Amino acid sequence: MEKAPFYLTKRKLKSGKSIWYYYCYDQYGNRTVPKSTGFSKKNEAMSFCIELFQKGSIKKNLSFRDFSKSWFTEHHIWVHDRQLSRPLAESTLAQYKRALDKDILPFFSNYQLAKITAVDIKKFRLSLLENNLSPRRINFIITVLQIMLNHAVDCEYIAKSPITKGIKS
Repeated sequence: MEKAPFYLTKRKLKSGKSIWYYYCYDQYGNRTVPKSTGFSKKNEAMSFCIELFQKGSIKKNLSFRDFSKSWFTEHHIWVHDRQLSRPLAESTLAQYKRALDKDILPFFSNYQLAKITAVDIKKFRLSLLENNLSPRRINFIITVLQIMLNHAVDCEYIAKSPITKGIKS
């Protein structure tokens, strides 16, 4: 079950007044310190938090599975943007999608996007080697993953891509 991006808790102040506070999660899935909503009614506090979430002040801790939905299809923003600048052939998009579905998702689907590390990428690459894939195919799969993680950086889901320069050797 996936965590909600925030949750509310009621606190009683020294004055006797009750105020709703919200907790959210950082990019590593750790709970942050509580912050006051400033509201004493739960529905007002909830509306306040939903508004923060919609503005992007509270970010949802995204799983790789959720992040990868609709990738390399005509419905994804990366495809639209790429087709405007340097169009890709349908066959190339199909190869990207196949690499995602067949190789990347089985390994990373249960990971939180923000928790993927360079060590995880190396373990993934090693698992591809153990499956007797050619070095060329492995580099292609890592490139597809890199495209996705660079987009995650652009969308500010993660601070930086965990793929290091030397990983594709």
